[in-house]
Amino acid sequence: MSVLIAQLNDADANFIVQLIKKVHGKAKILKGKALDDFHFAQLIDEGMKSENVSLFKLRAKLRK
Repeated sequence: MSVLIAQLNDADANFIVQLIKKVHGKAKILKGKALDDFHFAQLIDEGMKSENVSLFKLRAKLRK
């Protein structure tokens, strides 16, 4: 399993998703709340590994 994270415009993102699906892969575009949830999950994972999450990173995500 591989995960691709990229910031693309809508047209390019849709092209990449279609390309991945043509080779029988699974792809999903995250936007809005789903993308925010993904970022918070990353912070949680980081905190579970190190017991410390950068307060700067957390505040930056909460400001959005």
